Amino acid sequence: MKTLSILLLLITTNLFAAEWNQTDKNLYKGYLALQIADTLQTKNMITCQRNYTCPNLAEANPVLGPYPTTSQLFTTKFVSNMVVYTFLDRYSNDRTRRAALIGLIVVSAFIVSENSSNGLSFKIKI
Repeated sequence: MKTLSILLLLITTNLFAAEWNQTDKNLYKGYLALQIADTLQTKNMITCQRNYTCPNLAEANPVLGPYPTTSQLFTTKFVSNMVVYTFLDRYSNDRTRRAALIGLIVVSAFIVSENSSNGLSFKIKI
């Protein structure tokens, strides 16, 4: 998991087009940080489901389904983040990119907060 997080950050943060300003780059990094937090929380939920310690928890993302596998989670997160990046880079100007990034951050922060209120947390071992 640590390797995936580092790989995702390295790949996507080095993809920035020259025309992205520093504010947009920072917003995108914030969005990625929230995506990593959500991924870690979901991974925690998957482990909990597999150990039968929290049978009442189910994934709310309809793409993943209520009981996803770890490979489904990682594949979905990677593909969806690459689609978001491609859209932001190729099909948006500065104004729409900034608005989209702020919207993505708000939605992602809400999801991470909801996960946390449902008892999902994570630890990062360094």
